[in-house]
Amino acid sequence: MSQEYCRVGGGEAQRVLVVGGGDVGVELARRLADGWQVTLMDLDTGPARTALAQHRVLDRIIFHDGDATSRLQLEQAGAASADAIVLTTRPDEVALEVGRVLRRDFATARVIALLRRAEMSEQFDALEIPYIHDFEAVTGTLIGRVTQGSRVATDVGLGMGEIIETEIMPNSSVIDKPLSLLKPHRWLIAAVYRNNALVVPHRETTLQQGDRVLLVGDPNILPCIARFLATGHSEFPLAYGAGIGILAPDSKSDVALEAEYLLRSTHAEFIEVLEESTETDALEALEKQLADPELDLRLTHIKGLSSQPLATTLADQDLGLLVMPPPVTGWMERIGLRRSRVLQRLNNFAVPTLIARGSHPYRSVMLAVGDLDFDAGTTSLAIDVARMLSASLTIVVATPPDFVAGTSFAGSMESTLENTVELARSYGLTARVLKLTGNPVRQVLAAASKFDLAVVGWPTDARTTFLRPRVEQSLVHQGTCSVLVLPG
Repeated sequence: MSQEYCRVGGGEAQRVLVVGGGDVGVELARRLADGWQVTLMDLDTGPARTALAQHRVLDRIIFHDGDATSRLQLEQAGAASADAIVLTTRPDEVALEVGRVLRRDFATARVIALLRRAEMSEQFDALEIPYIHDFEAVTGTLIGRVTQGSRVATDVGLGMGEIIETEIMPNSSVIDKPLSLLKPHRWLIAAVYRNNALVVPHRETTLQQGDRVLLVGDPNILPCIARFLATGHSEFPLAYGAGIGILAPDSKSDVALEAEYLLRSTHAEFIEVLEESTETDALEALEKQLADPELDLRLTHIKGLSSQPLATTLADQDLGLLVMPPPVTGWMERIGLRRSRVLQRLNNFAVPTLIARGSHPYRSVMLAVGDLDFDAGTTSLAIDVARMLSASLTIVVATPPDFVAGTSFAGSMESTLENTVELARSYGLTARVLKLTGNPVRQVLAAASKFDLAVVGWPTDARTTFLRPRVEQSLVHQGTCSVLVLPG
């Protein structure tokens, strides 16, 4: 992918003087020639001309033969009017002398040097000339390749990794989804580059395959976010938030211990107890149930546990997972004649929600496929959890008999299964497929009893009726294992 390096805002191209016609100087001149006025200086620029001839950029580069330690030669090469000067010449002592002349005789805005020997660093520091060690440059390039297009800015901002650029890969689950669904905490998308053009992001902007995304945020979590956006694989639950929220559990529930297990097994940083009443001491009650009372525990009082206040709290408190006890439902909710309280909440949530039934540790994960359409988000979530916990992953699908659903239904479901298996394989995980035929709800509920965790998606427009019960609803209400639901 070609890149153009141009003056911000347009106008006359910036001038750069590259001192040194070796491999680094030649490559730097070649890359900058598209958008900069480049002058390459060396005692003999003949070899550099030969190397650059094959790239057809000779007409865009000025070559100056001369000794860069000479003030007169630097002036003739355009040092006084250069916007930047890069010292790539060998050995480091020569680059240092060029730097002394530049600092003494020229008011150059930017000078940067490439060092080969670490012991020369202090002398360049004394001249206030920034430098990059050649081993750092090579390491940065290798890291960029290893992380599939992600790179960290070390010379912008604080230089602490709080600015990262990453590329959206074909399998990423964020493709075609508006940025408003990401609900970032401690990070944001500052810019999107698409087809060599800048896209200023807003809430309705959707990311596409091949986009280069500029991220800004907390360096402790930004690499995880970059990996999530690029590939769809995240370090759960950081893509949604850093904390685990739990509805204040009583002593009879499995919520506290399961939340503690997830805190220790994932990249979550703290547990936040969500309590409606200010009269109870929920935090003290929780500490008594945990194996380690020294965990980072917090308490937030909210105005109500109804859907909207709870959803707002999840967003405001940087919570990436909500853990709650199994819902108490009557027969009308179970058969779909009335929507349960937990389902009403799910329609307002934007973070994964765990119905905790105490089936941890999760050694076997089941991804329940209930719709014809491939759901990359829920699939990626199941893959992330299975990989992080070193658990097996099984894709479970139950289809009605052909005479009920029709052969087209089976064909569409087969396509969804192929996409799901392929996505898991692209992340190095072999997923087993379990196909069931018959009543989908009964079949999936029976299968779930053999797993430690079931993962399902919950579309906000999902509707369940007495005649058409949904597999997802049945797992939430009647499942025997814990169920992780991804709303949206």
